[in-house]
Amino acid sequence: MLSTASVSSVPHEAPRNVTSAVWLPRPSTGGRTVLFVGAAVGVLALAAAIVAASWEPSLAMVAWAALAVVLGALAAGLCLWGLAYRELAYTFRQQTLEVLWLGIAHQVPYEAIDGVYSGQRLVGSATPSVPVWPGIYVGPGRARGIGRLHFFATSPDPAALTLITLHHGGVVVSARNPHDFRLALIDRLRVTPDEAASWSHQPVARAPWSAVFDGWFLASLSAAIVLLLVILLVIAMGFDALPAEIAMRFDATGQPTQISPRGDLLRLPLIGLLVLVANTALGIWLHPRERLLARLLWVAAAVVEGLTLVALVRLLQ
Repeated sequence: MLSTASVSSVPHEAPRNVTSAVWLPRPSTGGRTVLFVGAAVGVLALAAAIVAASWEPSLAMVAWAALAVVLGALAAGLCLWGLAYRELAYTFRQQTLEVLWLGIAHQVPYEAIDGVYSGQRLVGSATPSVPVWPGIYVGPGRARGIGRLHFFATSPDPAALTLITLHHGGVVVSARNPHDFRLALIDRLRVTPDEAASWSHQPVARAPWSAVFDGWFLASLSAAIVLLLVILLVIAMGFDALPAEIAMRFDATGQPTQISPRGDLLRLPLIGLLVLVANTALGIWLHPRERLLARLLWVAAAVVEGLTLVALVRLLQ
């Protein structure tokens, strides 16, 4: 039978006036600031890219460009984490408790729940077992006597937490009004727990989350960025050995048709970068509606970088 021992003041029949369907998490300073931190890291990434562009082709230029890529990836991750925090909510559906995180609706069937407790039962285990951002406590954990836990919380304070136990483990949330949240949840659990029921995950088909969890996106983007850095490295390694002016275009017979300063070689990675940014952004926007087209755009960006690298190697021969 369902256990409600955690709320000692709760009568057998929970009051019916607690009927909110959507419960917001407890606000946290860390959660509110992560987007700003991500934006600041993005500014640093842009600054590193500008420094790289100001250098003559050299290994130092490549190092600055690599630093810009690393900072850019960190900024993107922080911004996505901050966006997920702003969208975090606990929603009472007709048959399930739904927790929205990173564009995924984690659904806990009411019939799978066998206990609702305050976070006092988690003293010593009130945070995930993985590194977390302060104010955003999301991830796996474990508690003695309960088993594996899934945290979707914004506070490590046991008084702010609600433990929802299942047959194998549990879910930890931090509603803004934890006591009322527990009353409302218990009010919906007027069924005998079903041992066969289990929680599930339902991806949300909207940007940017649908793209983030598409394997084609990360693979194509990673390949394109690596190829772009290789292009810069090739230019840096061979730049000093080039004459002041080089042939940039050739006719069908192999005769040069355009002679340009060797510095114009840097236009090749710049064009590749612009194509990469445009295709990535457009693909993310289109992905919820045109998944195939979005993937083609991402792959095309990587192909452009590959073709640019081939053309560069031929120019330097």
